[in-house]
Amino acid sequence: MYEHLYDSSVVKSMKPTSVYDPDGTREWYRKIERIHRENREKNTVADVIIDPENTVLKGDNVTRQKLLNLLEKYSCVFEATIGHVVDSEFEVHAKIDAAKSDRSPKSAPMGYGKNLPESIQKGIEDTLDKEAAEGVLRFLPKGVTAKNCVSFFGVGKRDAETAKIEMSPTNVRIVVDCSKQINGATQHCAKQMDSIQRILQLAAPHTKHGFIAQVDISSMFHCFALAKELWPHFVVNHPKNGEMCYTRLPMGWISSPAAARELVTRILYDHLPYTSVYMDDMFISANSKEQLLDRLEKVLATLKYRNLRLKGKKCLIFAKDVVLLGRRVKDGKILMNRHILQKAIDATPENITTVKLLKRYLGVINYLAISLPRRTEVLWELNKEVSGSRKLAERIEWTPELTAAYKKVAHAINTQIVDLFQIEKDLETYLVVDSSNLGSGAYLYQLNKGKTQIVRLWSKKRGDDGQNAQWSSCQLELHGILNAVLNFAWEIDYISKPLTVITDSASVQKLFERARQGKSLSQDRRINEMIVKLLAFDLTVIYEKGESTQIHLADFISRSPTLLTDCSKECTVCKLAYENQIPKASPLDAENLDLVTKIEEPAVSFEVFEEIYNIKDEQAFKLEVAKTKLNIYVTPKTREEEISMAVLRSASKQLARKIKNNDQQNSAYFSGLTQSGEYKLSE
Repeated sequence: MYEHLYDSSVVKSMKPTSVYDPDGTREWYRKIERIHRENREKNTVADVIIDPENTVLKGDNVTRQKLLNLLEKYSCVFEATIGHVVDSEFEVHAKIDAAKSDRSPKSAPMGYGKNLPESIQKGIEDTLDKEAAEGVLRFLPKGVTAKNCVSFFGVGKRDAETAKIEMSPTNVRIVVDCSKQINGATQHCAKQMDSIQRILQLAAPHTKHGFIAQVDISSMFHCFALAKELWPHFVVNHPKNGEMCYTRLPMGWISSPAAARELVTRILYDHLPYTSVYMDDMFISANSKEQLLDRLEKVLATLKYRNLRLKGKKCLIFAKDVVLLGRRVKDGKILMNRHILQKAIDATPENITTVKLLKRYLGVINYLAISLPRRTEVLWELNKEVSGSRKLAERIEWTPELTAAYKKVAHAINTQIVDLFQIEKDLETYLVVDSSNLGSGAYLYQLNKGKTQIVRLWSKKRGDDGQNAQWSSCQLELHGILNAVLNFAWEIDYISKPLTVITDSASVQKLFERARQGKSLSQDRRINEMIVKLLAFDLTVIYEKGESTQIHLADFISRSPTLLTDCSKECTVCKLAYENQIPKASPLDAENLDLVTKIEEPAVSFEVFEEIYNIKDEQAFKLEVAKTKLNIYVTPKTREEEISMAVLRSASKQLARKIKNNDQQNSAYFSGLTQSGEYKLSE
């Protein structure tokens, strides 16, 4: 029998009886008591995957046995029950405006399932019962009235054997619909988000020797309690028991991801130097087998102490090939997930019959964007086909032109996927940027013994208004460089040498040098503000002609001669830049790489993406798509506060006035900027 953390049940201890009990409520309590006891007896520790390819522990039976003993010692962490962090300091509080409540929902659980088979509806009911058995749901306390009645819907979960996401009576996940009432009434502050790129880069080096452990917290949201005053806001209608309320963080509430992430990070504080956390995924790394066992035991001890649970089948220990956050990391390289690649390859015009299915296909391609060259160009025609207000159920007409566009995408997937390298601290690092009215494109690479190692590709498409606005080439290029630098901020902060930014705009290069020397710039406030921001980073800017190999790579992403506004050295900025001779770039030893990309990082994991697109109800589908676009988090800064926007705007206005008066005053103003980008106000 496995060790139990808490012997008392989360429900009333209703012992089985052979005597008929006419009280239906007590019978239901007996049912969920039985469910809870069954979960206590189930344990997934035997499902933990250990060195699946036998490349790390080959012949090392001593280490393998130590690991097995360690897992058995903490086997209670692998119970099938739902964890519960019981300390009050980990209770979630929030302010929800009750005036915006909805006590008579139009979409009740049975309403959602009215078109589903009875077996699926039974699955939804069973899932609610399982949540009640673990204390996630309960009847409202006596004297408490519901303030918000929320509806919910079921989505399919990935089948452990087939890896397909299908909804069945035994494979249902409940998502609460909080979008209309509760999310809008919640006072929510944007919080920091985890950086997928940072975690991938930190994990990649350790896959060379395989001293890693990858674990997954089971039902993470439901592990944290809601403050009792919030219970009346999360009331659902059980198909047979009526009103019940959530006592733990529900899926679908705008504050759930941020609150859960913050609390998990606090719990794992002592392990953060060697543990990367992304929501419920943890990645533990070490430099030796013994060190990994020691660190793993400490993490398991913390999880046991806080009464959290792990899923054995989602735990991988000692491996050189792992799937992490939708990417495949192997032998120090960041590759594409084979499952996602296969999804993209399997999709054909024959099975892409509606707008929704084509959007799903484009969404799958989006998960390959980090390594797929010329993505914007390749997907242009297909994106136009689903743009606008077309209905999801509308059929796609595969014309010869559209079929040719699909074949272009299929060819790119089969032949042009790029392997990415881990970033190395002491190598020379280059960022190539090019911009146009369509957008900005960039790629980060390092030179290792004369060979080019692509670290990451990035681009950002401008909106329709931005594409129609006629900016000068200087403004476009600076805007692209600044956005690229901010996107690569973690990598720039990680490397030990200054970053070299390569641009095909001689004016921008000259302006940057003049700013570093404290000389006057332009009367354009936006340009001055962007340059001041760039000075906060440890980088240099050099000029390369547009036909160079480096620029050629990024140029494909955004170049459009018909939309780009050519300054022809007539704008104020270019005139200032050309006052002195334009410096030539340093020679670069780079290979001829025909790579381009358009990257927009997906908002959710690929597993969640698949679950969303398997929702059959159109309203529920649109709801979940909209949720992925909510600005729940803001990207964290990788350094001390650079320069606040208020200071920048004020400084740029002062700069414009001083340029009009005389250049000498303006030069004195810029002398207040240090090499680190900090602005020192004059006495």
